[in-house]
Amino acid sequence: MTTTLIVHTYTQINDSGKKSTDVIISVNDIYDKLCQLKTGKSRGPDQLYPRILYETRDVVVYPLFLIFNQSFKTGVFAYDWKLAEVTAVHKKARRLTGVITDQLV
Repeated sequence: MTTTLIVHTYTQINDSGKKSTDVIISVNDIYDKLCQLKTGKSRGPDQLYPRILYETRDVVVYPLFLIFNQSFKTGVFAYDWKLAEVTAVHKKARRLTGVITDQLV
């Protein structure tokens, strides 16, 4: 299960007529998500156990707040935030010796 932060967006129109969107994540949003972490789960792509973030949430919430808001403000994100783990899910197909077939045997 993935954890999703609630992001508040505000759209403004600047002098040139272009829209700009400000993304604001509050300290409370981050703290609430850290409190919801399932501590019995395995490590994530960052190689941190959820229990570590859960137990240190009082200490790490403000630095995370600064990092997230600065990233949204500047539009510069850590390379690892752009990575995804993709897993193929085979639906209604049988796998036989590495070959996917839709025929029922």
